[in-house]
Amino acid sequence: MDTLENSFIERQIRRTNRNLVLVNGILLAALLAVVALNYRYAINFVRGPKAISTEDLLAIQDPEQRPQFFVQVTGDRLAPTGFQHVEQQINESTNKVESESVKYDYKALKVGERWLLVKAPGSSVATGFSGALVKDSEGADVVGQIEQAEPGLKGQFLPFVLDTVDYRDNGYWALGIGIPILLLLGWNLAKWAARTSDRSAHPIIRKLRAYGEPEMISMEIENEITQAPQAIGVAVITRSWLFAPFVFGLKIARLPDVVWAYKKVIRHYHSFIPTGKTYSALLFSRSGESFEVSMKEKKIDELLQGVAARVPWVIAGFSNEIQAMWKNNRAALIQAVDEKRAKLASAASASSAHA
Repeated sequence: MDTLENSFIERQIRRTNRNLVLVNGILLAALLAVVALNYRYAINFVRGPKAISTEDLLAIQDPEQRPQFFVQVTGDRLAPTGFQHVEQQINESTNKVESESVKYDYKALKVGERWLLVKAPGSSVATGFSGALVKDSEGADVVGQIEQAEPGLKGQFLPFVLDTVDYRDNGYWALGIGIPILLLLGWNLAKWAARTSDRSAHPIIRKLRAYGEPEMISMEIENEITQAPQAIGVAVITRSWLFAPFVFGLKIARLPDVVWAYKKVIRHYHSFIPTGKTYSALLFSRSGESFEVSMKEKKIDELLQGVAARVPWVIAGFSNEIQAMWKNNRAALIQAVDEKRAKLASAASASSAHA
């Protein structure tokens, strides 16, 4: 196998491509599993309500055993029951009802010789409804109270409810979540296909192109990788390069281009109580790009020490003045770094001459 085919850069390209297809494949499998587990509902949602005859409706004992439970029912007459589903907003501190609204009414639809309890808007007056046949504990309670008040109706209600109000809500929620996920999956898998078929389309190659011809830069990196690179946590540091792999990519910084580096500390609080800190190393290059990697504090200190040892002219540490120069007068900051680098080189030359 050619050396470059198994080089550090090529391994990173294969790793990120593999992670991209693997993660999105798992997500697609999970999405399909959700659909499979709710296959009956999904089929009914897609097909929509189908007309059902009075004879077929009266013959149903358990709608959950019926493949098609989204139906269109036509009855003989509609009667109010006096029962409503009321939703209340309660103040948790005072336990008082602040507002309430009627979500739907329970109506009784005469179908043949039986009655069907229907969840329907209060304004409904028609005798034709579309909805889902469901077993409903609240509906069963309503039927029980009706039968208690009117003993002559005992056994006259069908043992299920027709839900005409929110029976499709879950499907619309699923579409609202599932369609964006499917689009994201398609987009990511298209990226994977493009990167697999055309190596130059990979973000790592595009990043290397900023430093020169990618093949030559890859060879340069491989030469340094073979010379005992320093591994610090998730980061890898060579004589001239710093790398930090992440799931779908590779952060790259060429150390001679770095002009400023410092440790960032973020303190975390919960209800004003300190819960910990996170640490990051930030490096800024003369092109204006930044490089950030987060690890434990000891690793961050070790990383910054490694950078300082390789490029000692870098401005180290944070101050508001340096930040202001970086934002407003980067050229002056770069010039200061170049002057420091020149002085160090001159001192090194002088020391060699006297040795």
